[in-house]
Amino acid sequence: MKHPPYQLRPNKAIDRLLLVEILSIVREKDRSYRYYGLGGPFLEEFRLLSQHFADFPMTSLEANLQTFRRQKFHRCTKNLKLLNQTLSSFLETYTGDERAVFWLDYPDLHPERIQEFQTVLRLVGDDSIVKITLKACHDDLPDELLSRVPAFEWNVGEVCARYLAEFKAKYDAILPPTVTYDQLRRGQFPELLQNILQIAAQRTLPIGCGRAFQPLHSCFYSDHTQMYSLTGVVCRDAAAKEYQRRFANWPVRNLRWANPKRIDVPVLSVKERIFLERHLPEKRPTGRGLRRVLGYNIANGVPASQRQLLQYATFFKYYPYFAKVDVV
Repeated sequence: MKHPPYQLRPNKAIDRLLLVEILSIVREKDRSYRYYGLGGPFLEEFRLLSQHFADFPMTSLEANLQTFRRQKFHRCTKNLKLLNQTLSSFLETYTGDERAVFWLDYPDLHPERIQEFQTVLRLVGDDSIVKITLKACHDDLPDELLSRVPAFEWNVGEVCARYLAEFKAKYDAILPPTVTYDQLRRGQFPELLQNILQIAAQRTLPIGCGRAFQPLHSCFYSDHTQMYSLTGVVCRDAAAKEYQRRFANWPVRNLRWANPKRIDVPVLSVKERIFLERHLPEKRPTGRGLRRVLGYNIANGVPASQRQLLQYATFFKYYPYFAKVDVV
Protein backbone atom coordinates (compact mmCIF):
# COMPACT_ATOMS: atom_id res chain seq x y z
CA MET A 1 0.00 0.00 0.00
CA LYS A 2 1.10 3.56 -0.70
CA HIS A 3 1.03 5.85 2.32
CA PRO A 4 1.69 9.62 2.36
CA PRO A 5 4.46 10.80 4.75
CA TYR A 6 2.14 12.03 7.51
CA GLN A 7 5.03 12.24 9.96
CA LEU A 8 6.64 15.03 7.89
CA ARG A 9 3.61 17.35 7.68
CA PRO A 10 3.69 20.18 10.20
CA ASN A 11 -0.08 20.92 10.14
CA LYS A 12 -0.87 17.30 10.95
CA ALA A 13 1.85 17.26 13.59
CA ILE A 14 0.26 20.30 15.24
CA ASP A 15 -3.12 18.53 15.29
CA ARG A 16 -1.46 15.61 17.10
CA LEU A 17 0.22 17.88 19.64
CA LEU A 18 -3.06 19.66 20.34
CA LEU A 19 -4.53 16.29 21.27
CA VAL A 20 -1.58 15.72 23.60
CA GLU A 21 -2.34 19.03 25.31
CA ILE A 22 -6.04 18.16 25.65
CA LEU A 23 -5.11 14.84 27.24
CA SER A 24 -2.66 16.58 29.59
CA ILE A 25 -5.51 18.75 30.88
CA VAL A 26 -8.01 15.89 31.11
CA ARG A 27 -5.62 13.43 32.76
CA GLU A 28 -4.59 15.84 35.52
CA LYS A 29 -7.38 14.43 37.71
CA ASP A 30 -7.79 10.92 36.31
CA ARG A 31 -5.16 8.82 34.53
CA SER A 32 -7.37 5.76 33.93
CA TYR A 33 -7.77 6.15 30.18
CA ARG A 34 -7.08 3.83 27.25
CA TYR A 35 -6.34 5.18 23.78
CA TYR A 36 -7.78 3.72 20.55
CA GLY A 37 -6.59 4.92 17.16
CA LEU A 38 -6.18 4.17 13.47
CA GLY A 39 -2.43 4.58 13.49
CA GLY A 40 -1.43 3.80 9.91
CA PRO A 41 1.90 2.16 9.07
CA PHE A 42 4.16 4.40 11.18
CA LEU A 43 2.02 4.70 14.34
CA GLU A 44 3.02 8.35 14.66
CA GLU A 45 0.47 9.44 17.26
CA PHE A 46 1.17 6.32 19.33
CA ARG A 47 4.86 7.16 19.42
CA LEU A 48 4.03 10.73 20.43
CA LEU A 49 1.58 9.68 23.13
CA SER A 50 4.00 7.13 24.56
CA GLN A 51 6.65 9.86 24.86
CA HIS A 52 4.30 12.15 26.81
CA PHE A 53 2.38 9.53 28.81
CA ALA A 54 4.63 6.57 29.57
CA ASP A 55 1.88 4.65 31.38
CA PHE A 56 -0.80 5.13 28.72
CA PRO A 57 -2.36 1.82 27.50
CA MET A 58 -3.10 2.04 23.76
CA THR A 59 -4.75 -0.02 21.02
CA SER A 60 -4.27 0.37 17.27
CA LEU A 61 -6.89 -0.88 14.81
CA GLU A 62 -5.75 -1.71 11.27
CA ALA A 63 -7.69 -3.70 8.67
CA ASN A 64 -4.99 -4.03 5.98
CA LEU A 65 -2.73 -7.01 6.63
CA GLN A 66 0.41 -5.54 5.05
CA THR A 67 0.02 -2.26 6.96
CA PHE A 68 -0.57 -4.31 10.12
CA ARG A 69 2.75 -6.08 9.53
CA ARG A 70 4.49 -2.71 9.13
CA GLN A 71 2.93 -1.63 12.42
CA LYS A 72 4.52 -4.63 14.12
CA PHE A 73 7.89 -3.38 12.90
CA HIS A 74 7.20 0.19 14.13
CA ARG A 75 5.66 -0.78 17.47
CA CYS A 76 7.07 1.80 19.86
CA THR A 77 6.07 0.65 23.35
CA LYS A 78 5.00 -2.46 25.21
CA ASN A 79 1.84 -0.57 26.23
CA LEU A 80 0.61 -0.70 22.60
CA LYS A 81 -1.72 -3.50 21.51
CA LEU A 82 -2.01 -4.07 17.74
CA LEU A 83 -5.25 -5.48 16.30
CA ASN A 84 -5.73 -6.55 12.69
CA GLN A 85 -9.39 -5.58 12.36
CA THR A 86 -11.68 -2.79 11.27
CA LEU A 87 -13.08 -0.19 13.61
CA SER A 88 -16.64 -1.32 12.86
CA SER A 89 -15.91 -4.94 13.77
CA PHE A 90 -14.11 -3.83 16.95
CA LEU A 91 -17.10 -1.72 18.00
CA GLU A 92 -19.43 -4.72 17.67
CA THR A 93 -17.88 -6.20 20.83
CA TYR A 94 -16.71 -3.03 22.57
CA THR A 95 -18.39 -2.70 25.98
CA GLY A 96 -17.46 0.90 26.80
CA ASP A 97 -16.98 0.22 30.51
CA GLU A 98 -13.93 2.49 30.77
CA ARG A 99 -12.69 6.01 30.19
CA ALA A 100 -11.42 5.96 26.64
CA VAL A 101 -9.81 8.20 24.04
CA PHE A 102 -10.81 7.48 20.43
CA TRP A 103 -9.21 9.19 17.44
CA LEU A 104 -11.18 8.32 14.31
CA ASP A 105 -8.50 9.55 11.91
CA TYR A 106 -10.03 9.00 8.48
CA PRO A 107 -8.39 9.96 5.17
CA ASP A 108 -11.76 10.39 3.42
CA LEU A 109 -15.41 11.33 3.93
CA HIS A 110 -18.37 8.94 3.70
CA PRO A 111 -21.69 8.65 5.58
CA GLU A 112 -20.32 5.46 7.18
CA ARG A 113 -17.64 7.55 8.90
CA ILE A 114 -20.30 9.71 10.55
CA GLN A 115 -22.19 6.59 11.60
CA GLU A 116 -19.06 5.16 13.25
CA PHE A 117 -18.57 8.47 15.05
CA GLN A 118 -22.13 8.21 16.36
CA THR A 119 -21.57 4.60 17.43
CA VAL A 120 -18.47 5.58 19.40
CA LEU A 121 -20.36 8.43 21.11
CA ARG A 122 -23.09 6.02 22.10
CA LEU A 123 -20.76 3.30 23.42
CA VAL A 124 -17.97 5.11 25.29
CA GLY A 125 -18.02 5.63 29.03
CA ASP A 126 -18.53 8.97 30.72
CA ASP A 127 -15.62 11.45 30.46
CA SER A 128 -14.26 9.78 27.31
CA ILE A 129 -12.50 11.88 24.67
CA VAL A 130 -13.56 11.43 21.04
CA LYS A 131 -11.68 13.00 18.14
CA ILE A 132 -12.67 12.65 14.49
CA THR A 133 -10.70 13.77 11.41
CA LEU A 134 -12.30 13.80 7.96
CA LYS A 135 -11.52 14.99 4.46
CA ALA A 136 -12.99 18.49 4.16
CA CYS A 137 -13.09 19.18 0.44
CA HIS A 138 -14.58 17.83 -2.76
CA ASP A 139 -12.36 16.96 -5.70
CA ASP A 140 -15.27 16.57 -8.11
CA LEU A 141 -17.40 19.73 -7.87
CA PRO A 142 -18.97 19.85 -11.33
CA ASP A 143 -18.56 23.56 -12.07
CA GLU A 144 -14.83 23.30 -11.24
CA LEU A 145 -14.40 20.21 -13.43
CA LEU A 146 -16.39 21.65 -16.33
CA SER A 147 -14.36 24.86 -16.26
CA ARG A 148 -11.39 22.82 -17.50
CA VAL A 149 -13.12 21.42 -20.59
CA PRO A 150 -15.04 23.00 -23.50
CA ALA A 151 -18.63 23.75 -22.43
CA PHE A 152 -20.35 21.78 -25.19
CA GLU A 153 -23.98 21.32 -24.22
CA TRP A 154 -23.56 21.36 -20.44
CA ASN A 155 -26.06 23.28 -18.35
CA VAL A 156 -23.71 23.93 -15.43
CA GLY A 157 -26.53 25.10 -13.15
CA GLU A 158 -28.45 21.86 -13.63
CA VAL A 159 -25.36 19.73 -13.07
CA CYS A 160 -24.55 21.59 -9.85
CA ALA A 161 -28.14 21.26 -8.63
CA ARG A 162 -28.00 17.51 -9.28
CA TYR A 163 -24.71 17.24 -7.39
CA LEU A 164 -26.18 19.10 -4.40
CA ALA A 165 -29.25 16.86 -4.44
CA GLU A 166 -27.04 13.75 -4.38
CA PHE A 167 -25.03 15.18 -1.46
CA LYS A 168 -28.25 15.91 0.44
CA ALA A 169 -29.49 12.39 -0.18
CA LYS A 170 -26.25 10.95 1.28
CA TYR A 171 -26.36 13.00 4.49
CA ASP A 172 -30.07 13.77 4.68
CA ALA A 173 -30.58 12.80 8.33
CA ILE A 174 -27.81 15.04 9.68
CA LEU A 175 -27.77 18.04 7.34
CA PRO A 176 -28.66 21.62 8.34
CA PRO A 177 -31.98 22.53 6.67
CA THR A 178 -30.64 25.25 4.34
CA VAL A 179 -27.55 23.76 2.68
CA THR A 180 -26.43 25.52 -0.51
CA TYR A 181 -24.05 24.46 -3.27
CA ASP A 182 -21.58 27.18 -2.27
CA GLN A 183 -21.16 25.53 1.14
CA LEU A 184 -19.61 22.54 -0.63
CA ARG A 185 -16.71 24.68 -1.82
CA ARG A 186 -13.31 24.35 -0.16
CA GLY A 187 -13.52 27.62 1.77
CA GLN A 188 -16.89 26.90 3.38
CA PHE A 189 -16.99 23.12 3.65
CA PRO A 190 -15.14 22.75 7.01
CA GLU A 191 -17.83 24.85 8.69
CA LEU A 192 -20.60 22.78 7.06
CA LEU A 193 -18.85 19.56 8.09
CA GLN A 194 -18.73 20.79 11.69
CA ASN A 195 -22.47 21.52 11.53
CA ILE A 196 -23.05 17.97 10.27
CA LEU A 197 -21.05 16.50 13.15
CA GLN A 198 -22.83 18.73 15.66
CA ILE A 199 -26.21 17.47 14.45
CA ALA A 200 -24.93 13.88 14.45
CA ALA A 201 -23.69 14.24 18.04
CA GLN A 202 -26.89 15.88 19.26
CA ARG A 203 -29.05 13.21 17.66
CA THR A 204 -26.93 10.48 19.21
CA LEU A 205 -26.96 12.13 22.66
CA PRO A 206 -30.20 14.16 22.61
CA ILE A 207 -31.30 16.60 25.29
CA GLY A 208 -32.79 14.65 28.16
CA CYS A 209 -30.66 11.50 27.78
CA GLY A 210 -28.38 12.62 30.60
CA ARG A 211 -25.20 12.79 28.51
CA ALA A 212 -23.75 15.26 26.01
CA PHE A 213 -20.85 15.71 23.61
CA GLN A 214 -18.99 18.81 24.82
CA PRO A 215 -16.71 20.19 22.07
CA LEU A 216 -13.20 21.21 23.11
CA HIS A 217 -11.40 22.04 19.87
CA SER A 218 -11.91 22.07 16.11
CA CYS A 219 -9.64 22.99 13.21
CA PHE A 220 -9.00 22.47 9.52
CA TYR A 221 -5.72 22.31 7.65
CA SER A 222 -3.98 21.09 4.53
CA ASP A 223 -2.47 17.61 4.81
CA HIS A 224 -1.99 16.61 1.17
CA THR A 225 -5.68 17.54 0.97
CA GLN A 226 -7.85 19.72 3.21
CA MET A 227 -8.81 17.98 6.48
CA TYR A 228 -11.10 18.85 9.39
CA SER A 229 -10.68 17.72 13.02
CA LEU A 230 -13.11 17.88 15.93
CA THR A 231 -12.29 16.88 19.52
CA GLY A 232 -14.76 16.70 22.40
CA VAL A 233 -15.67 14.86 25.55
CA VAL A 234 -18.69 12.63 26.21
CA CYS A 235 -19.86 13.45 29.72
CA ARG A 236 -22.85 13.72 32.01
CA ASP A 237 -24.86 16.88 31.46
CA ALA A 238 -23.82 18.20 34.86
CA ALA A 239 -20.11 17.78 34.02
CA ALA A 240 -20.17 19.83 30.81
CA LYS A 241 -19.73 23.12 32.67
CA GLU A 242 -16.77 21.68 34.56
CA TYR A 243 -15.03 20.87 31.26
CA GLN A 244 -15.83 24.36 29.98
CA ARG A 245 -14.21 25.76 33.12
CA ARG A 246 -11.10 23.56 32.80
CA PHE A 247 -10.54 24.61 29.18
CA ALA A 248 -11.62 28.25 29.56
CA ASN A 249 -8.04 29.55 29.45
CA TRP A 250 -6.78 27.24 26.74
CA PRO A 251 -6.00 29.63 23.85
CA VAL A 252 -7.22 27.38 21.01
CA ARG A 253 -10.42 26.13 22.68
CA ASN A 254 -13.77 25.78 20.93
CA LEU A 255 -16.39 25.16 23.60
CA ARG A 256 -19.48 26.58 21.83
CA TRP A 257 -19.34 25.14 18.29
CA ALA A 258 -17.72 28.30 16.93
CA ASN A 259 -16.17 28.19 13.46
CA PRO A 260 -13.16 25.85 13.28
CA LYS A 261 -9.71 27.42 13.48
CA ARG A 262 -7.46 27.18 10.45
CA ILE A 263 -3.97 25.71 10.85
CA ASP A 264 -1.68 26.84 8.04
CA VAL A 265 1.80 27.28 9.48
CA PRO A 266 4.56 28.55 7.16
CA VAL A 267 7.61 26.57 6.15
CA LEU A 268 10.46 28.18 8.12
CA SER A 269 14.10 27.30 8.55
CA VAL A 270 15.38 26.40 12.01
CA LYS A 271 17.37 29.64 12.01
CA GLU A 272 14.23 31.70 11.24
CA ARG A 273 12.28 29.94 13.98
CA ILE A 274 14.96 30.49 16.61
CA PHE A 275 15.10 34.17 15.67
CA LEU A 276 11.31 34.63 15.74
CA GLU A 277 10.83 32.78 19.03
CA ARG A 278 12.79 35.53 20.78
CA HIS A 279 9.84 37.81 20.01
CA LEU A 280 7.13 35.39 21.15
CA PRO A 281 4.60 35.22 22.61
CA GLU A 282 3.03 38.48 21.48
CA LYS A 283 0.32 40.13 23.59
CA ARG A 284 -1.83 40.74 20.53
CA PRO A 285 -0.59 38.57 17.67
CA THR A 286 -1.21 40.04 14.22
CA GLY A 287 1.80 38.89 12.23
CA ARG A 288 2.84 42.48 11.53
CA GLY A 289 5.40 42.61 14.32
CA LEU A 290 7.07 39.36 13.29
CA ARG A 291 7.13 40.47 9.64
CA ARG A 292 8.76 43.73 10.71
CA VAL A 293 11.52 42.14 12.80
CA LEU A 294 12.15 39.51 10.13
CA GLY A 295 12.59 42.22 7.52
CA TYR A 296 11.37 40.28 4.47
CA ASN A 297 8.37 38.41 3.12
CA ILE A 298 8.02 34.65 3.56
CA ALA A 299 5.04 34.48 1.15
CA ASN A 300 3.81 36.40 -1.90
CA GLY A 301 3.42 39.94 -0.57
CA VAL A 302 3.11 41.61 2.80
CA PRO A 303 -0.51 40.58 3.66
CA ALA A 304 0.14 36.90 2.89
CA SER A 305 3.39 36.98 4.89
CA GLN A 306 1.62 38.54 7.87
CA ARG A 307 -1.12 35.89 7.73
CA GLN A 308 1.49 33.13 7.70
CA LEU A 309 3.43 34.67 10.58
CA LEU A 310 0.21 35.09 12.58
CA GLN A 311 -0.28 31.35 12.15
CA TYR A 312 3.23 30.77 13.44
CA ALA A 313 2.63 33.08 16.42
CA THR A 314 -0.54 31.11 17.25
CA PHE A 315 0.88 27.60 16.93
CA PHE A 316 4.65 27.99 17.44
CA LYS A 317 4.52 25.92 20.66
CA TYR A 318 3.25 22.96 18.65
CA TYR A 319 5.37 23.43 15.52
CA PRO A 320 7.53 20.30 15.17
CA TYR A 321 11.22 20.21 14.37
CA PHE A 322 12.24 17.96 11.49
CA ALA A 323 15.88 17.19 10.80
CA LYS A 324 17.94 15.00 8.55
CA VAL A 325 19.87 12.34 10.44
CA ASP A 326 22.85 10.57 8.89
CA VAL A 327 23.36 7.06 10.21
CA VAL A 328 26.99 5.91 10.10
